Amino acid sequence: MQKQDIKITTLQQATVLINSTIGISVLSLPRLGAKEIGTGTMLLTLIVLIILFLFVILFAILGRRHANQTLIEYGNTLLGKPINFIFGILLVLQFLVLTALILREFAELMAVALLRETPLYVIMLIMLITVMLSIKKEFIVFGYTHMYYFPYILVPGILMIMLLFPKIHYYNLLPVLGNHFSITNMTDVATNMLTLPFFQIGLFTILIVIPRMKKPKKALKSSILAWVTASFIIMSIIVITFGYLGSDIIKDEVWPVLTLSKSATIPLPPLQRLDVIFVVFWIITGYTTIFTGYFIANELCCTLVNIDEKKRHVAILFVPVVFTIALIPKNHLILYEWMFLIGKYSFIFTASYPILLLIISLFKYGWYARRHEQ
Repeated sequence: MQKQDIKITTLQQATVLINSTIGISVLSLPRLGAKEIGTGTMLLTLIVLIILFLFVILFAILGRRHANQTLIEYGNTLLGKPINFIFGILLVLQFLVLTALILREFAELMAVALLRETPLYVIMLIMLITVMLSIKKEFIVFGYTHMYYFPYILVPGILMIMLLFPKIHYYNLLPVLGNHFSITNMTDVATNMLTLPFFQIGLFTILIVIPRMKKPKKALKSSILAWVTASFIIMSIIVITFGYLGSDIIKDEVWPVLTLSKSATIPLPPLQRLDVIFVVFWIITGYTTIFTGYFIANELCCTLVNIDEKKRHVAILFVPVVFTIALIPKNHLILYEWMFLIGKYSFIFTASYPILLLIISLFKYGWYARRHEQ
């Protein structure tokens, strides 16, 4: 790995994980299980976040064990260059597709909430150009960008929770196990939640950022704190959405959390309507997730072909690819079908590749190797 004069701080690493995890798909998250299991969606969301938390720990352990190498570099050591090169190409393609799906979801939301007369392709193209220009910088700019936008995500998120939590109707939160509890329904909904693109992008940032940290030994602690923070905000939003709207209304809404945010008010004449502020909040969450997904694909590709950091213009080449993929779904219904289908297969790869590296690393350099030597 190339030497860097400026490295990512522990706080910046935490903000990258939080910003990337609180994605635009949170707006539709309550609807995923409202029809099948009703109020059981809240419990299921908590279980999914706990499962993902285990992956956060495993990814952070893997990254910390190879803190002086990038993911591709220690992948070459553990798997061999030919095999790891194939895995690397698949990862690049995977994150380009996931980023394209989130980009299309962002454009669909903007077309409904703010830019009703603007064509989808214009919204997507502007966002892609913005992201591409942000990525054609040194790695440290990635950390600075997330650090800058972090307050614009954290403060509105906490504000929404504080304003709307007193308004929830507690009878809307019951029964805890849902209205139509069954193992099949719970499994189907949990799978759809677990494999959402923004969760996968958030998880993978751990492996990308740790080699660029000043203090990689603190990566595990910072990743845990970041995931707990993001999970608290997501869980609070889900609970408030069900408590305020109820499952019957949620299942008929495409983005129920967006409907919820329109209900947040402050009893002061200039600030009575806060929905514009929260729309800006969701725009920023969309940008940070798309930015991160695009950045991961660019970083992996450049590492694979050994392109110098200051000459990484490959990001331009990804624009037509991501743009074309984002245009393919005919509407938001097909988009979510794609998202769930592709997400299931991509999550298998997102989870299995780092775990495979961790297992090989433990056998090659860990307790098994030391015991065998003795």
